[in-house]
Amino acid sequence: MSSLHVRQFAREQMSKLKTPFFETINTDIVVPDQDLWMTLSFNSYMSQKQTFCNDFMETGVISLIFFGTAGQGDEILLAQAEQDALVFYSQQDPSGLLTLVSCSPPEEASSADGRPLYVVTMAVTYQFNQSFRG
Repeated sequence: MSSLHVRQFAREQMSKLKTPFFETINTDIVVPDQDLWMTLSFNSYMSQKQTFCNDFMETGVISLIFFGTAGQGDEILLAQAEQDALVFYSQQDPSGLLTLVSCSPPEEASSADGRPLYVVTMAVTYQFNQSFRG
């Protein structure tokens, strides 16, 4: 589970993307009536102590999850996902605490298995420097 700062930063960037964003974390959601839409998920890998002054570096992944209608091929969704992922990846945290490190190529999360939705994810790795000084 990623830190609140990471989640807030990612959510603030959604208005800059072309694909409509819908929050799905710990909310009741009905599948949006949209041909294309997206959401976010967060995974942290570790928080590692950096100094003796209780400075830590958290590393993890912000997953951009794109949904499209199944049975319509992958070109429209991939073009949109790739464009939005580049816009997201180019953003910078004004506080300087969060750095977006890399962006993965698209991965089919639905395995092209004929589900009602076609799903593609792109993972953006991050480093978040935080202090727990009291």
